[in-house]
Amino acid sequence: MYKKVIIFFIFLFFSPLLNTSAYGCENIEIFDITKEEVVRTIPSSKKIQKEVKGYLYNITGIYAKFNPIPDRGFAIKVFLEPPVTVKSKLSYSTVEEVIVMFPEKDAPFLMVFEGNENLICYNFKGKTDRLLKKLKYPSIDK
Repeated sequence: MYKKVIIFFIFLFFSPLLNTSAYGCENIEIFDITKEEVVRTIPSSKKIQKEVKGYLYNITGIYAKFNPIPDRGFAIKVFLEPPVTVKSKLSYSTVEEVIVMFPEKDAPFLMVFEGNENLICYNFKGKTDRLLKKLKYPSIDK
C-alpha cells in the first residue's frame, strides 16, 4: 500500500517536469493505480478542459476518506490553461491542476491543488462518462 502511495505522489509531482509540449501546454495523463504507471498521455484540448472545469464548478463536498488513493482504479491528470478561479462555500482559490480519481468501487472524485500546493479532495456532480469518451478511455465497470 505504501508503495502505491509513493508511486502515485511521484506521478503527481514530477511528471509535469517531463510533460511539457513545445507550446507550453501540458498533456493529459492517465495513471493506472493497479499497474502503478502512466498508461496513456493525450494532448490537452479546450473540450476536455471545459469538462473538467465543469466538475470544479459543481463541487458538492469534501471527500472524507482518510486515504484518498484507492488500491484499484485510475486517475486522469489535467492541467488547466488558463487557471480557473473556483468560488464556492468550500473553496476560493485558483486551480491549475486537477486529478479526477476513478476508484474501482466508489464514485469519482477530484484531487485539487490549491494555493500553496495544498491538496484537497472533493466530491462533485458531473457525468464522467463524457470525459472518458473524449479521452477514448474505458470506464471501470461497477
